[in-house]
Amino acid sequence: MGSNDGTQRKITRVDAEKFLLAEFDYISKTAFEAHEDRARVSTFYLVSVGSLVGAFLGADFRHDPLVAVFLALLFFILSNFGLATLLQLARLRQAWYDSVEAMISIKKYATEHAIQNGIEMAFPWMKPPIRDKPWSISFMLAFQVSLLGGFIFGAAVFFAGLAWGYDLWIGAPVAAALFFTGQLFIYKKIM
Repeated sequence: MGSNDGTQRKITRVDAEKFLLAEFDYISKTAFEAHEDRARVSTFYLVSVGSLVGAFLGADFRHDPLVAVFLALLFFILSNFGLATLLQLARLRQAWYDSVEAMISIKKYATEHAIQNGIEMAFPWMKPPIRDKPWSISFMLAFQVSLLGGFIFGAAVFFAGLAWGYDLWIGAPVAAALFFTGQLFIYKKIM
C-alpha cells in the first residue's frame, strides 16, 4: 500500500468506542424511522379509504347497476391495498425488531468488554421485546387496517351482488369477517 511518490501510508486502527457509538446511533435511527413509517403507512390508508367511502355515500348505486359494478371493483382493489398495507406494517415491525436486536447486541458487547464494573445498570432493556406482542401499537395498527380491509371487502361483495341483482346483506358481513380474520392470521404468521 504505497502512494504514487513511494512513501508508505500508515493505516490506523479504528477506535472501537467511536465505532460502537456510531453503529448504535445508526441503529437507533433505523428503529425510529421504522416506527414512524408504520404510522405514515396506516394514516395514508385511512385517509384513502375515508375519501372513497365519501364517494360511495354520494353515489346513486340503486338505480344504476354500472355504478354498483364500479364500486364493487373499487372496493375490491382497495381491500387489496389494505392487505398490502398490512404486509408493509408487518415488514416495518420486523425491521424495527431487527434494529432493537442489533442495539441489544451492542449493549451486551459493551457490558462484557467494559472497564467499569456496573455499566450494565445503564442498559435496562437487555432482552428483545416480544415480536408479536398483543395489543401493542403495532398490533393495534394492524388490527385497524385489517378491520377496515374487512369492511371494504364486505362492501365489494355487497356491490358485486347488487350489480348482478342479488342482495347480499348476510353474505357481505360474512365475507368481511373472513377477510378481516384472514388478514390478522397472515399478520401473525409473518411476525
